[in-house]
Amino acid sequence: NIQLIKRQKIVLTTSDNREIEGTLVGDFYLNENWNTSAESLSIRQKRDTIFIPVKKIDKITTKQRLKLAENLKDLDWGNKEISFFQRLNLKSSNNEFLPGKSKWTGSKADYNSTKYDLFTPPIIYLDDGKLTARLPEKEKPQELEESFGIKLVSAKKAPYDLKLISWVGNTPYFEDLKSPISQTANVFTRNRLEVGKFYKRNPNYKPGQPSLIACELKDEGIIKLENFVVQQHKNSKTGGLRLVGRALITDLSVGTEPFEINTLMDQVYAGDYTFDFTFSLPEIPEVDFSFSSKDLGREFSFSGRKYVILKINIIDKTIEISKNDPREPEDLIKSFNF
Repeated sequence: NIQLIKRQKIVLTTSDNREIEGTLVGDFYLNENWNTSAESLSIRQKRDTIFIPVKKIDKITTKQRLKLAENLKDLDWGNKEISFFQRLNLKSSNNEFLPGKSKWTGSKADYNSTKYDLFTPPIIYLDDGKLTARLPEKEKPQELEESFGIKLVSAKKAPYDLKLISWVGNTPYFEDLKSPISQTANVFTRNRLEVGKFYKRNPNYKPGQPSLIACELKDEGIIKLENFVVQQHKNSKTGGLRLVGRALITDLSVGTEPFEINTLMDQVYAGDYTFDFTFSLPEIPEVDFSFSSKDLGREFSFSGRKYVILKINIIDKTIEISKNDPREPEDLIKSFNF
């Protein structure tokens, strides 16, 4: 078979007489049944990647490797010379891949110690002041690999959505900071929660309705009020006493450990984080984006690159994100510390 080599310049002529130039995205192998293959070649043209069906290709011009049959491995290669030929009556607009001069290659004689055959006149080149029998190859500039493209700007604890504001008897009332009744008046929906019951967000919420509704344990996004008590609290500065409501909450969207919310708290932190990132690559406008520690598996796409949040470890303070670029054969994975 024939191996077409990754990152090499390639020129294709298709059955509809199109000539396509670009760079091969990944290694590709052709065998004797290539003209019936359902596969496609991935060709990069500047920042775009196009896909050419293999069975529509008439001619391929590029650097390649040939794999010979395994039954040739026992040959005595010291007395053998391989010679390839190709018809040169094909038209091509890219002559840098064609030989500069046709040369006849005969079998290698034992007594011939030179690199030339009997009827082949030597061709001598001057390379950097030295004579050589080989045409100097132009150095190809190394194509720099693109950076990962995103960077962590900040990681900060996110306030919890519920705030304990009052109670009637042994039943507390919570404001839902995610469900404002009026944006201008800064007024939020109030929810009455009972001890021992499960709640989830109301998918059909409208202002004037509860934003949390009773549910079963099997539902997603479960919130449970584990316990509620009212206690006297002494002010350390004035010495006065006041009643304080204390609720113990479990929110499975944040974690399995219960945490306290009381009426003295202006903000509650339940272990959730907000992460701010920036997408930045040369010649592409920067984009700021954010996500929370609840957004495992979330995807972001910028200029053809797709980023997926694979892992978020609050204890070790690490985030693992993958990058998919259609021009590259494999995804890249990078870990961020916060």
